[in-house]
Amino acid sequence: MNSLGTFKIILFLFASISILNSCQGSGPSSDTKCQDLKAGFEVPADDDTLATQTTQPPAPRWPHMPYIVTEPGPEYAAENRMFVCSFGITVAPNGRLWASWDSGGYGEGWDNFIMLATSGDGGRTWSRPVMIIDPPFRASFSNLWMDPDGKMWFTFSLWPIRTALEDQVTMGEEFDDISSYRAFINENQGRGSQLWAITCDNPGDPSPDWNSPRLIATDYCHMNTPTVLSDGTWVWPTGTLTHTEAGGRKPFRSMYSTDKGETFQFRGHVPISDGRNCDENMVVERVDGSLWLLSRMNYGIGESFSYNQGCTWTEMEPSNIEHTVARFYISRLQSGKLLLIKHGEINTKSPRRERLMAFVSSDDGKSWSGGLMIDERHGVSYPDATQARDGKIYVIYDYQRHQAKEILVAAFTEEDVEAGEPVSGEVLLRQVVDKALAHNTRHQVEN
Repeated sequence: MNSLGTFKIILFLFASISILNSCQGSGPSSDTKCQDLKAGFEVPADDDTLATQTTQPPAPRWPHMPYIVTEPGPEYAAENRMFVCSFGITVAPNGRLWASWDSGGYGEGWDNFIMLATSGDGGRTWSRPVMIIDPPFRASFSNLWMDPDGKMWFTFSLWPIRTALEDQVTMGEEFDDISSYRAFINENQGRGSQLWAITCDNPGDPSPDWNSPRLIATDYCHMNTPTVLSDGTWVWPTGTLTHTEAGGRKPFRSMYSTDKGETFQFRGHVPISDGRNCDENMVVERVDGSLWLLSRMNYGIGESFSYNQGCTWTEMEPSNIEHTVARFYISRLQSGKLLLIKHGEINTKSPRRERLMAFVSSDDGKSWSGGLMIDERHGVSYPDATQARDGKIYVIYDYQRHQAKEILVAAFTEEDVEAGEPVSGEVLLRQVVDKALAHNTRHQVEN
């Protein structure tokens, strides 16, 4: 990597996590108490990674930040990039937007880095990337979130252990057949991954003052918008690709904070008998106080419920929301209604990633209305959304990651979603955040 015009502070840090599952069972219970255990630097359980710690001399600006580029050089220019993947968007109290996405390499893999940009005019125009996370291995799964106090959280995952092999020749020397190779990759991807967070208290500024970065957890990543419960508890939807030594994936569970992000804890896990996919999940609190978790599954969208603040969860089962195998978005709007962004109509399972649409529900997801078409084209995917104080809704997504290579933003109101068409006079569609321009020789046809 070219370091001219950049500086990178490298800290290879594995933090040990005490992740003990103190809650058993999955049935509804209103009086079960859950013992929260810190996801901090404590002695881990037998089934979790024992971390080691090494330190590097402190740097003048980023004493703990791994692989940060604050003055991106020409190597990050659009002309030198051939892949993009959408991840996060949020809006500051004054309306300034922030967006994050992946780029680097030919596709999802160990050459990915994360880019961060901002807009001061409602998403019509965007800055060049103002920050890049670029380690010598993969950086991905970023998220942007404005907490209730107006602090912006920029989270991302690093994948220090390189488990992918470079080419078919090397693969042939190490493995007898392709199935053995794929089994190896499946069992080792994500092992040792690190979830980091960096915050700022002035996100309305185009050049905010970032606070010291923190390592939140290992072996779990976070890529979807958190939920704040009625009692003030934060729920961060997290997932893992890491396998245990005994075999099988680590538990499917979210992280919680009851002290505004000073500490985080795991609670109960979601039982899954089959169909587990990428753990891309979101949680909403229903009017009755129960938690509704929706997750990307091999069959579309699965659902699980908790009646005791996440201590125990029901078995993951298919939801009534038909969907292709892809990321979606759900959250509660300022009006109290739920917003859902998915591919195709509510009762239609789109055969591929196309027809990105927005719906609202006034009965906690029992029924859905509206149906605003955000982008009907084939190759649109990975939506994330946020709502500004003035009620406007912003959605980020990608279009043809390897061909058109565009990160796009749409803006609209709840009124537009309800009507199923633009009626507010405030709708913006297909606003370009980023467009990579280098020819991608490995991906000629978009899935």
